[in-house]
Amino acid sequence: MAPRLVDLCFTLSVILTITLLSLFVAKRNAHIPLSYRTMFHGWGQLESLFLDARSPVTQSQLDAVLWCPRGPVSSPQCACYQDYFDRRYLPDVSQNWNRTGAVKIGQNHSSEIVTSCLFRRPSWRKDSCGKLCSVHLATPILLANLYMCILFSRLSPYKLAFLPLLLSIASIIVSLALDYEGGVISSLSILSVIADLILFSPAHPWDSQVFWSYHRFLCGALAVWAAVTHQARDIYLVFAYGVLGFFAGFMSYAVYLVKLGVPCRHSGSVCLYLYLGIGAVAAAFVNLVQQHYYSGSLMWSTGVSVPLLFLALFQCLSQTPYHTPPLQLNLLLSLTLLVFASLAVIFDLLRHT
Repeated sequence: MAPRLVDLCFTLSVILTITLLSLFVAKRNAHIPLSYRTMFHGWGQLESLFLDARSPVTQSQLDAVLWCPRGPVSSPQCACYQDYFDRRYLPDVSQNWNRTGAVKIGQNHSSEIVTSCLFRRPSWRKDSCGKLCSVHLATPILLANLYMCILFSRLSPYKLAFLPLLLSIASIIVSLALDYEGGVISSLSILSVIADLILFSPAHPWDSQVFWSYHRFLCGALAVWAAVTHQARDIYLVFAYGVLGFFAGFMSYAVYLVKLGVPCRHSGSVCLYLYLGIGAVAAAFVNLVQQHYYSGSLMWSTGVSVPLLFLALFQCLSQTPYHTPPLQLNLLLSLTLLVFASLAVIFDLLRHT
């Protein structure tokens, strides 16, 4: 049964890769915008406000420089600024403006307001860099299909060794041409899978070894998909999702290699430590998803992505130090998972205007 399933994995992954790549080109506007958080860093503007003032600084001028949308309650630093302005700057202006002069008062308070409040917790705000900080809806699952196409091609009896390479080149070109900065990351991930296939895979791999090697890339792609289809839209948070997903799959692959005796002698304690690591990552995902889950989205991907991610994590947890479910079951489960993910993305892209 396994050889037929391997052939099915390769064939379906090729078909789904071509389909998603076509929709990637056709539906250029199906981008999910990302953001990033930055803390207040306008110290130079704040100093210049006081140094350049030829009349007393007003509350509205101060508010225009600071990131305090809710006034003093926005953050402890905002409260410190307001307290300094009310208790130190305004009394000094009312008593000494005409006698001391604008330049002297500006010099006194420009650095003083910064150093007095610098140690307080600052305000944060979300920023965006437009298309440079976005993920196309098709990208994570497109990559998951392409990864399967590349890795499972070594086990397929079909004489189509050139096809994964052609699809990889096409995906890299399209990603770099149309997806800007996101295309660089996608292209590097594709190259890493090809390098892994060429440099680190044995000449005659076992079916199960190819499966667990693929599973780490699948978990990383599903984690990114789950992040961007819910509310984990921060750039660093999406990266954290992807890294955690990859490491869950990587540790399950390491458990497989240690049990196989490659590259070192089988050690139950090493397998146990790796298994505990998989459990810790799975627990981290429970916490992350609970914080960022969003059930109000109209995308089918939103309702499908998290269950499929946890299904992939369950496969990692099933790779226990002393027992592993049959390869046929794992292949069927991963293939079903990938097909459902692809169908959800295709449906969302087809109805996207």
